[in-house]
Amino acid sequence: MTITMTAKMERLVEEMLEAGAYGTPEEVLLAGLVSLSRYDAEDFGVPEHLRVTSSDQLNRLLEEGERSIREEGTLDGDEAFAERRERRGRARGEFP
Repeated sequence: MTITMTAKMERLVEEMLEAGAYGTPEEVLLAGLVSLSRYDAEDFGVPEHLRVTSSDQLNRLLEEGERSIREEGTLDGDEAFAERRERRGRARGEFP
C-alpha cells in the first residue's frame, strides 16, 4: 500500500522521529492507527475483548482482514454504512 501524506503530516512524523519517540515513520503511523482504533472502539461501542490494544494485535487484524477480502470479497461501502446506521439507531431506540 502506498500512502500520500501532506506536508503537514510529514512534518508531524518528522517531529516525532526527531523527539526520539519512534524509530521509523512506520512506527509513528502504526502508533497512530492503534490509538485511533482505541478511540473508535469506545465511540462505536466495540466490546472490550475485540478492541485493539497493541501493534501486534493490529498487525494480526490487518492480516485477517486481507485474508477475508481474498476469500470472501468486499462489501459496498454505502450499503455497509447504511446498515451500521440502522443497527445503531435500533440500539438507541430511534428505529423500530
